[in-house]
Amino acid sequence: DLRLPAPPQWSSVSGFSLAGLSGSHFTVPLNVNAGAVELKTLELAYQLQGVGFLLSAGVTGDGALGPLQVSLENVGVQLLLQAAGGPGLLTLTASFMPPTGMGVVLNAGPIVGGGFLSIDVPNGRYAAVLQISLFGLGIEGFALIDTKLPGGESGFSFLVLVFADFEAIGGIQLSFGFVLTGVGGVFGIYRSVNTNALRSAVLSNNLDHLLFPTDPIKNAPAIISDLRAVFPPTRDEYVFGPIVRVGWGTPVIIEAELGFVLDLPAFILALLGSVGVYLPVKPAPIVEVHIDIAGSLDPGHSTLELTGSLHDSHILYYTLSGQMEFMLNWGESPSFLFSLGGFNPHFVPPPGVPSIARLRLDIGFGDNPRISMQNYLAVTSNTLQFGAKSELYAAAGPFNVHGWIEFD
Repeated sequence: DLRLPAPPQWSSVSGFSLAGLSGSHFTVPLNVNAGAVELKTLELAYQLQGVGFLLSAGVTGDGALGPLQVSLENVGVQLLLQAAGGPGLLTLTASFMPPTGMGVVLNAGPIVGGGFLSIDVPNGRYAAVLQISLFGLGIEGFALIDTKLPGGESGFSFLVLVFADFEAIGGIQLSFGFVLTGVGGVFGIYRSVNTNALRSAVLSNNLDHLLFPTDPIKNAPAIISDLRAVFPPTRDEYVFGPIVRVGWGTPVIIEAELGFVLDLPAFILALLGSVGVYLPVKPAPIVEVHIDIAGSLDPGHSTLELTGSLHDSHILYYTLSGQMEFMLNWGESPSFLFSLGGFNPHFVPPPGVPSIARLRLDIGFGDNPRISMQNYLAVTSNTLQFGAKSELYAAAGPFNVHGWIEFD
């Protein structure tokens, strides 16, 4: 059952539009699971070609057949409508559109391996993903190559990420209960760090695409897209840095993934971090907390920023969520801002501060009945802000009860 979010429309002013968006290329979420096949997105594009009209439709998805898993990106059909020999005559030609990306994974017991290749010749962009697991030791590699730099000028830019995962074989014991379960690194030539995209990855809970990503072949298109956004091609800039994963306790109680990336010659230091807490132990936690963190230190602009997001966390059956933001500017216009859970509704944040979700605890087994508690605390250069809200909702048949109490 494939349904578009809105019917397509044509305007003599703005041209073709879909779901209120105009342009010549559209991405429609599908999220259709048909047994062994999962369709994720539908790509629709059109363009004028000579005296004809070319329409392309491709799907991105994956499927499994026994131990073999295949992922395809933007594979489908092209329809060319053009004028024929006589007046008023049109011909319609259909042709197969090969995928722009393809991944294969083989899971045969102790040996797991696979790869993904993405080719975008018109834009000069290429990407490859490699995953190998042999008796518990895992290697993941990501490579991005661009032959066109911003502004359309020719050049050569590439980015490499490599991860070694040895959690399955017990890791490397350090001291004081710490164990090293993974190492990695990032290296890029003619690449930079986009701190705004890094912050967006945290707030959208996509930071795991940059730190020891799970199912790299299956999620390759999304991972490659996030890597391109966070580390865009930039002439005369270079990025490099280490990434580690450390656990504490046996079995693991606390696990942290940390990465430090230096952008030269801009001298921007970026922090990527993810912390997980599992009580009493990771295999069967009653309390599970996950916090993603991203930050940047930019001495050239005299700024220090830190963004955090609480996600996929719970105490028993009660879910936890919320976000935080820290900003410090010691330049010509010094300012300070720290927020846990957002701001007072009447406060106007400075430019560049994202929307921060409230710290929230939800009690209930769904939307009905439910009890939620929200709160926030913020300190800025000249304000102290705090507030809370408790809400109750229950419904049965045509009746419902909805009450709340709050202050700011």
